[in-house]
Amino acid sequence: MAHQVLLSKPENKNLARFYISMMKRIATRLVMKLHPSIKRAICKKCDMLLIPGITATVRIKAHRQKHKVVQCVECGKVKRFVYNPNHILWVDKPEAVYHPQEMEDKRVAKSMQETQGKPSKETDKASSSKVT
Repeated sequence: MAHQVLLSKPENKNLARFYISMMKRIATRLVMKLHPSIKRAICKKCDMLLIPGITATVRIKAHRQKHKVVQCVECGKVKRFVYNPNHILWVDKPEAVYHPQEMEDKRVAKSMQETQGKPSKETDKASSSKVT
């Protein structure tokens, strides 16, 4: 929504800021994490949506490592991101996806192995008390 507001009328920066702050507030109340691509598009200091050429300047620099520098036009806050075309965000990796059914199946299988392989402590105590 904030993106459409800024593209239609770049003067409506306060309205775009309001939409961004509401999104962040709702995510906080619902204990949700924002996707990294969304976080990268928002200025941490002034809650402005960073659109290259409108609300942000973007440069590629290669001092030590090649990185992208995004500077907010409103407040001057700078964000730096390492430029690596092979980099995959952890959120996008397959092991980041939580599958509750698979986790439950693994837990049940593990408990079944433990109960079949080892006698329980109660049966050990009962057998030791009969011997003496």
